[in-house]
Amino acid sequence: MMPLFQRIKKSIVIGLFGILIVVNLIYIVPDMGSFGLGILSNLDRTGTWRGARFARSENFADYIMFLRTEIPDTGIVVIPPAEVSMWTLSNTHAMQFFLDPREIKNCTTIDCGAYYIGGENTYILIMGLSQFPGEIIQNQTVNIRMHNDTWGVYGPEDGLGKGSPPVDLTRFEILATDIFLPLFSFILLILIGYYSASMILPGLPPWSRLGIGFGVLMGVFSVSGYIFLYLGWIENLALCFSLLFGLSVIILVAALLTKKVHLGIITDLFVWGSTLEIWTILIVVLGGLYIFLAVGAGFHATDSYVLWGAKGAGLASEGLSGVITRGTNTTAYPLHIPLLIGMLMDSFGDTLPASKLIFPIYYLSLLLVVYGFLKERSDSLLAGLSTLVLATMPILARHARVGYANLPLTFYLVVGVILFVRALSESHSNSQRVLWVVSGAFFALAIWTRPEGLWLVIGIMIAGLTWLFLSGEFKNVHKVWLVGIIPLLLWVGWKVTSSRFYVGIDPVEGNIEKLVHQFSLSNFHQGEFILILRYFLRLLYDFQTWGAVGLGSLIAITVFFLSAHKPDSKLWILWMTSVSSLVVIIVIYYVFAFDQLHDMDWWLGGGFSRMIMPGMTLLWVGVAWLLLQSKIPTGN
Repeated sequence: MMPLFQRIKKSIVIGLFGILIVVNLIYIVPDMGSFGLGILSNLDRTGTWRGARFARSENFADYIMFLRTEIPDTGIVVIPPAEVSMWTLSNTHAMQFFLDPREIKNCTTIDCGAYYIGGENTYILIMGLSQFPGEIIQNQTVNIRMHNDTWGVYGPEDGLGKGSPPVDLTRFEILATDIFLPLFSFILLILIGYYSASMILPGLPPWSRLGIGFGVLMGVFSVSGYIFLYLGWIENLALCFSLLFGLSVIILVAALLTKKVHLGIITDLFVWGSTLEIWTILIVVLGGLYIFLAVGAGFHATDSYVLWGAKGAGLASEGLSGVITRGTNTTAYPLHIPLLIGMLMDSFGDTLPASKLIFPIYYLSLLLVVYGFLKERSDSLLAGLSTLVLATMPILARHARVGYANLPLTFYLVVGVILFVRALSESHSNSQRVLWVVSGAFFALAIWTRPEGLWLVIGIMIAGLTWLFLSGEFKNVHKVWLVGIIPLLLWVGWKVTSSRFYVGIDPVEGNIEKLVHQFSLSNFHQGEFILILRYFLRLLYDFQTWGAVGLGSLIAITVFFLSAHKPDSKLWILWMTSVSSLVVIIVIYYVFAFDQLHDMDWWLGGGFSRMIMPGMTLLWVGVAWLLLQSKIPTGN
């Protein structure tokens, strides 16, 4: 029988997790419901239409499809200035995505529209015949097609109507090729990743292997695609994806034939030990829901189509030159996500769209790895509930469907830290060595995913080394190079090769010179630093962002420090890497304080909450481990 104290402790933890999940659901269910209903009523539309609809409105989406029908793929499109139009129609990067592959020219003044009238293969968006491009075209009716009373397009008479009309999704052939084929391909990719991870890391829980395998495979695809494009070996991303997919299948078949893995390990996903994995089924169901929401809503969040989606489309149509001609270029963005988007766009089109599948599957993979990590330290019930708390955290759930790179970055950093912790627990030298290397590979892919990934990895490495010295784990210090070698090689390779197409300077690096100069004048911008700290502390209590996770984590940590309980020493790695990740982002924003173009309110409101997502996720994993660290017997 379970001792009374342990039963009470378990009941309290279960109740706490239950409350946190309910609070989180209060904030995510309305958002999920509104998007879900909007998707269900428009299932027969293309991904581009749905993305435009959720980005702006049905009228905007209909106008985009009208323009894609009227303007040839090779056409030059002149878009209006913001003063006579909505932001989306006047934004070059947004229209590059929604009208891909057409070339976009942006008019910054009303008068400049007249300059393009009569241009060869040039099409001008009409924003009211008397506003833009001007009354000069009113009598040229043969050159005008109107979408409604206000919006239309002006262009060569013999070119109008020669665009790409939307596909008819009621045809079985379209359903089979544009929906079932990409879904089947992703299922196969996930299984290939699972078998690959099973060969490399056989000692890990099966669901952890599934999540890790997907992350590794996506990294291999994007890095290989970049090498092919850079060396000029393959310039067609659809061909590149097909080649990598085919090689993956061949490797899997060879592994099965040589008994490196067995087909039967698929059953491990449903039975771990001797019990049915109910919690993993719930996690997969939740992941499936976000797959529906992500692909159903298309690319609709701002950065998803002005940055990641636009660059992905540019890579598919122009190769590496598309990196600077498409999408925003405020910094040298790594190409992990754009290359994956470009490969899937080029291979499957935009009907689903298949390229949105990567984001909810990263979300699902993160949850599965975290669940496997926690279950090894507790029973299924507590590990499952603590993972569902993370799964329902509003900002993480939102990023499962919006198409930003912050979620993949969070996945690589958190899983890298988890593998680092596990390596310290392994006594077998060979398995430990493999865990060090794979942990480093995940940190390398974090650098390959977002610009701040480099600084976050450096912060995590410093925190990890600090723990090794403070804990007396000196025997492992000399092995840290196994963790750092792949990130170093990837960063050097990217730094050297990216100068071929990125010519801008990183805003952090650009502001460091200003920071040094201001420091020499004893101007430390204390006000901005205090503003950042206040914003961060207020954010912890923002239930719309973190649900109850921020406040719940602080309460749990406070109770821990007030108690006399001694935790597993490796728990400190999670907390130290969490703190280091948060500190790195705060320092980056402090450097932004020396920027002369935007004030700190602009910087903070532009994405601070999603930038600290890796640190907050690590914080919750540490809190969950703290609450579960002593394996509570079930009494069976």
